[in-house]
Amino acid sequence: MDEVHIRLIRQKLVYLAERLEKLESFLVPSFEEYTKEPWRPAAVERMAQVVIDTIIGTNHILLRACNKPPAASSWDSFRRVRELGIINPELAKRFVKSYVGLRNRIVHLYEPLDDRRVFETVQKLVKDARGYLEEVAKFVESEEQSAEGGED
Repeated sequence: MDEVHIRLIRQKLVYLAERLEKLESFLVPSFEEYTKEPWRPAAVERMAQVVIDTIIGTNHILLRACNKPPAASSWDSFRRVRELGIINPELAKRFVKSYVGLRNRIVHLYEPLDDRRVFETVQKLVKDARGYLEEVAKFVESEEQSAEGGED
């Protein structure tokens, strides 16, 4: 992986960490508190969308950095990054099954959003997004060390 892609991915990971902190600042322990203030669900939905979009964008950069063809879809990007061993299969599966669909429902308004479902899903998203961040950071670090080791 070249320095340009390493830098791009690291920038995405920093942005992801910042957005995760912002998302966490909007979360509250109970659903009742979550719906008490009308701005909170909208803020959480928007930050969740940004977090998921950032992760999907990072997947696309990872594929380019590994000299792989572009993914056909957001779902495909997780499958392909998993196949490269960058993220673990269970994590990829959760993104495909839960979070990409949530993002699409937020963006495209396929149906009215269920506040309780969003509340519950976002609690899990935060944990999994942190896991994604850690796994990708480890991969980039390993690639960086390989590149440094290959220099004479």
